Amino acid sequence: MTKLENISPDYYPVLFNWFCSESYKTFILGGTEYKSIEHTGRLLEWRVRNNYWIQPQIIVSDKMGAIGFVYGYEYSKHSRRLAITTYIHKPYERFGFGVRATSRYVYDIFYNLNLHKVYLEVLDSNKHSRDIMIKEGFGREAYLKEHRFVNGKMEDVILFAMYKHDVDRFSRFALKPS
Repeated sequence: MTKLENISPDYYPVLFNWFCSESYKTFILGGTEYKSIEHTGRLLEWRVRNNYWIQPQIIVSDKMGAIGFVYGYEYSKHSRRLAITTYIHKPYERFGFGVRATSRYVYDIFYNLNLHKVYLEVLDSNKHSRDIMIKEGFGREAYLKEHRFVNGKMEDVILFAMYKHDVDRFSRFALKPS
């Protein structure tokens, strides 16, 4: 079974290792250099305190421990929208953990923040994620040419969105244990 938990200091060592991994650096497309576990903890706390990361959750498997995380960003209280990101550490990819965690998070966040819209970006080259978003009820909102620099080249991005009136279609995993 997988579940979402609040990110606590107990998870900082795991997060630090992930943030320093090549798979995460590719996933996040560059960014912050994490210097230590303490530095990682301070950055996470700052991001939450300053609403850079909204309700970050660690994804935990009963059998494997921490396997990833999900969080919101670019929150607009006025427009009632939020972007989300889900990261599954490489050894745990392709087992459905990301779909279940994203589903639970999306379902909860719509009601916790009274959102109208949740959206996410998927690289056009990531066929697996693209197909899952469509299957799970996200609609394609936009195609952004050469929008992200990844692995030395510009990549096209698809913007997917879900609206509150559609969230129940996405909740098939959200309400069931995984």
